[in-house]
Amino acid sequence: MFNLLPAEYKKEIYKEYRLRFFTLVLFLLSATGLMIFLLLSMAHFIVNLKHVEFQEKISQLERQNPELRSQGELETIVEDVHNKLYILESKSMISPSEIIEKVANQKPQTVNIRSFSYTNRGEIIEIALKGTASTRDSLITFNRRLSEEEIFENVNLPVSDLAMDKELDFSISFSVKNQI
Repeated sequence: MFNLLPAEYKKEIYKEYRLRFFTLVLFLLSATGLMIFLLLSMAHFIVNLKHVEFQEKISQLERQNPELRSQGELETIVEDVHNKLYILESKSMISPSEIIEKVANQKPQTVNIRSFSYTNRGEIIEIALKGTASTRDSLITFNRRLSEEEIFENVNLPVSDLAMDKELDFSISFSVKNQI
């Protein structure tokens, strides 16, 4: 291709091109900065309006409820309620499924449970089990394991249930501490 422009004209055109390019970039940056400034100014204005509105609501509530005037009093009330909730949560109840799981873990293979009765009486949960055991020893083992479980107390197996040597029908009752 033929080069029709002299070198000095080319340099001058290149300078003008760079000047226009940087002017355009500077204009775009300025426009972007101005837009950001306007958006932040509007956000600041809205936040100030909301702040004033909330301050008015707080003062109105303080006038209506004089007992809420002191922030220190509010903090002590909130802390007191939090402590009470913590105490209540720490006394968690043991669920029936946990009781069933503990009984099932203590049951020998030769013992079958037919019925499970659950009665919650506040601090104490009463449980009644009915079933069959293939041998007297397996029933005694089951009773002993239940007695050794820390949350079960007053495990009661009537002596009359041990009368036979094999195929024993039994009923075991015990209570569960309602707190873990």
